[in-house]
Amino acid sequence: MSNWQYAQAVPSEEWRSAMTLPRELLLESSEAGYRLISRPIAETSLLRGKQVQLTPGMIQGEQAIKTGEGWENALYEIDLIFEIDPNARIEFGFILKSEAGQTVVAGINPASQQVFIDRSNSGNSSFSDQFTGMHSAPIQISTDSRFRLHAFLDLSSMELFLDEGSVVLTELFFPKTPFKQIILYANKGSVELKKGTLHELKGAW
Repeated sequence: MSNWQYAQAVPSEEWRSAMTLPRELLLESSEAGYRLISRPIAETSLLRGKQVQLTPGMIQGEQAIKTGEGWENALYEIDLIFEIDPNARIEFGFILKSEAGQTVVAGINPASQQVFIDRSNSGNSSFSDQFTGMHSAPIQISTDSRFRLHAFLDLSSMELFLDEGSVVLTELFFPKTPFKQIILYANKGSVELKKGTLHELKGAW
């Protein structure tokens, strides 16, 4: 879980170049040809603790997820299913925010069929000029207009699985304080959240 452009420079005292979550790899046929699908193994569900079921409905602007008392670890699994217009010129997703005001944004643009993670305001990036900015990847919106966004969030990393594992993005970040707030957002319009679950995760060690 790193990048050779700055792997030896990241400000980590422990767990430098840690492994990603164990994954199941599948080869699936689609209209676009064969795709290598990457999904977290089923045993990751054993790490789940408290959970919040999100209220379905339209998301417009920013909407913070309320976790209640006792959520201390800043280790989360978030699983969201949206219904979207493939031609809509909107951007939607979620924002991680710390008490220090630092953020990481995971977003989807249906019209351009792109997913991105923006860590330009994520915290310490002075160790490499290659670290900041936005990383993106192409996605396909399914014909039934349903789209799944599934992420595992740690103190300094995110693993983002799109559309049942057809696209996966992994990012590191080094905030001054942990990202303890998760905000759903939609810009330039609205998007419908069909189902959403937030799990607090236990440590694996």
